[in-house]
Amino acid sequence: GGVASLVTLGCLEIVIGIYTISSMTKATFYTTPRAQVGAIMCLSLFFAMVCYYLRDNNAKNFTPSKRGLYHSRRNLQGMVLDPKTVEIKTTRHFALEINNPITDPIKLQQIENFRNGKGMIVSIHITHHAGTTLCNAMRQTNVSTPSFACMSDKEKYPRDAYIKYPNRVYPWRNHSETNLMISLLQPVFQFVSWEFSYWPNLHGRINWEHSNLVSMIVMRDPLERFLSRGKCDIFHTSIQDDPNPSNQDEYWKYANSNCSLNFAMRVLTEKKHGLNMYGASELEGEEQLASAKRLLQRFTLIIDQACFTDAMPAIGNELNLQLDMRTKKLDNFHHQHKPSVRERFANDTLYKYVKHRFRYDIALYEWAKTQSIVQCHNNNNHTAMA
Repeated sequence: GGVASLVTLGCLEIVIGIYTISSMTKATFYTTPRAQVGAIMCLSLFFAMVCYYLRDNNAKNFTPSKRGLYHSRRNLQGMVLDPKTVEIKTTRHFALEINNPITDPIKLQQIENFRNGKGMIVSIHITHHAGTTLCNAMRQTNVSTPSFACMSDKEKYPRDAYIKYPNRVYPWRNHSETNLMISLLQPVFQFVSWEFSYWPNLHGRINWEHSNLVSMIVMRDPLERFLSRGKCDIFHTSIQDDPNPSNQDEYWKYANSNCSLNFAMRVLTEKKHGLNMYGASELEGEEQLASAKRLLQRFTLIIDQACFTDAMPAIGNELNLQLDMRTKKLDNFHHQHKPSVRERFANDTLYKYVKHRFRYDIALYEWAKTQSIVQCHNNNNHTAMA
């Protein structure tokens, strides 16, 4: 609009100026009123064009976000913006709505350092929590990962980064080693995964606030995980299907096993025992639930597995990675009707029993969903403490 108006005005002035000058003799050029008006109009056009050129050329020196503010200032009624004094924290633009945009300064710095090539990602992979899927998604980007499930790599893994811990290279032995391990690993791998089905003391051994460490975790509905394949302990082979009349006895044994009890929460608690033992007191349960929440709050990114596909492009926008698993095939799959967890149990007595026994694990998941970078609606909502 501004350019068109200026061009129109300029053309009009040129026409008037030419008409004025052509109608005068050389002797009367500077003395007649018509000549004076024409000269003033021509000079005005010249200065207007110079000013517009200088303004536009100056705007090109601004960052994209500042330039956008500069050119849109006329649409902000009653506001005066000086692009040279506007603080722009980031130039990221989300392609979709983010339910929980990151605002914590520590996490923002971690993400910015990763985007600038200084940081690395550690994924906390609770068994059967889509850790392998996350690993495969990362491998589709330009991020370097260990060869085996993003966890180990005999050829490339830095020798000094291995920890003398039986068959494990993680977590690091203590809080103070975080900086050293990142300096050893980051030049080789920008994404590593740590898989746990046991208590690893994640509270005290890692500096999760380190500016070059981006941490992420996928949280899953505990009852859905209970029904998933690859069950814990002996039930990995003894149960292959959802509950049905032929496997009820095995499912009741599985429901009462210590290996299935609060499967995710026991990885994230501050204390080693308690919730992994049947009969933990309500007070201890509440304390350990709170400690697991405290740890999750320290992680940079939380992902709800129920909306994993939609979370990938959101995380990609944050980390400047091409992460998008949304395909027509997947969209069609997710829009198909799938039975709820309660329907899959096919036994309300068993469903209510497991729901009560896993109540702290369920409470943790229901809370974690509210912290997920993308939230979605699913048909597996549970009243956690019921």
